[in-house]
Amino acid sequence: MTKNARKRLTPAQIAQRDADDPMIRARAAAASASASSVATPPTDRPSPTTAASNTGREGSGDVVLPAHTSNTATAGATAGTTAGTTAVATPGAVTATTEHGTTPPAAQIGRTDTAAGSSTQAAEFRLLTEGDTVGDDVRRAALQAMFPEGPKHDVAAVKATVIELICQVSFTSFVSDRSMMTIGTSFARWCLHNTPDSTFRPDRDLNEDALADYLNFEKSGVTDQTRDTYASQLRRLARQGTPRRRGTRKAASAPYSSRSRDRMWTAACAIDDWVGAESRSLLSLTFGGGIRSDEVHAFKARQVTQVGRRVVLEVISGGMWVRHVPVYGQYGQWLLTRSRELRFDDYLFRPTFLADRADAISSLVPKMRARSTVFADFKAARARHTWLTQALVAGIPYNAVSQVAGIGKDSNLPSDLLVHMPHLSSDDTYRCFDAAYNRAQVA
Repeated sequence: MTKNARKRLTPAQIAQRDADDPMIRARAAAASASASSVATPPTDRPSPTTAASNTGREGSGDVVLPAHTSNTATAGATAGTTAGTTAVATPGAVTATTEHGTTPPAAQIGRTDTAAGSSTQAAEFRLLTEGDTVGDDVRRAALQAMFPEGPKHDVAAVKATVIELICQVSFTSFVSDRSMMTIGTSFARWCLHNTPDSTFRPDRDLNEDALADYLNFEKSGVTDQTRDTYASQLRRLARQGTPRRRGTRKAASAPYSSRSRDRMWTAACAIDDWVGAESRSLLSLTFGGGIRSDEVHAFKARQVTQVGRRVVLEVISGGMWVRHVPVYGQYGQWLLTRSRELRFDDYLFRPTFLADRADAISSLVPKMRARSTVFADFKAARARHTWLTQALVAGIPYNAVSQVAGIGKDSNLPSDLLVHMPHLSSDDTYRCFDAAYNRAQVA
């Protein structure tokens, strides 16, 4: 048996495949339900060419409803024949022509490939788009029948929310709904492991910062070829999920005080097992380098380098570009020491945690809190905010901070952090501008 012969399906196998497809069943059910309400008065008999040209194409978003047949026309009468395809007229049913032939509704699943029939009058058709017939109930039923990839408990936690978002988007086709379901569920599952309360909330999570972090996460499944598609579909959902606006969005978390940071570092150094070592790595990457959670998960030992007397992190974003982050003091020294203890290609943070890197931080923090109460309110995102606030208050130019931190033009940071920065008096601002002016004159 040849390779091509093994792939060829019989008409019965094709019919069974379509009978098991939830989208085809939902489409047929919607069209059949509306068929009785669509009535077109009899007209002159169309030519075979016209009848065939009006036949819908599977996946094109169009379905064809027969409007009238003569008493002598049979249920299987052929309306016309085109190259390799046959349009079958079935009273009161919806047909769709594909490369295999004509697909009747789910109640009459089967394919007929015959020559022109002998009926005295062909069926007449009126074109009806799917958008006219598919309601929210049909869309929900079809989406509920999908089983997106991922852990079952994660998918179950977000599936209903994603479906409701999709149903708020104007319907175009089942193919588009499938795409939004797959991409939306993947993003929602990512949010479960990267939000403070481990939940997916569209009004909070569907924003440009989160989308950028997700698209740059190496295990999101996004490639250079699919990046635009993912971004487009998620933004379609974001418009329905009432994304945060500048005037109403939730304020950024307050930075940790210098005393809190010192206490956390001391507590991490006092833990003498692997939890202590990984705690110091996490604190160094977030407090010392201000890198994001997904970047912590993907960070390798080889990305720690020494340039002169400073330690530099080569942070790879989305596998496409690198930014260099200088780290100083105890944080930089620990990262340099730790990277030399590991193999060149090992993960620097939790190198033996290979099951699901997205859980590397969330599964360690409870262990840190069990060892010391000073970690009770530790969050990686808040540690990054602390690093950003320190850099800006220290007088580092905004463009330099944004470049090193990987802040894009659409980000709400660091303007969200202004509320947590010290208020300067007029004299203080004068001195800042005087110093900048004097430096420019000397240069």
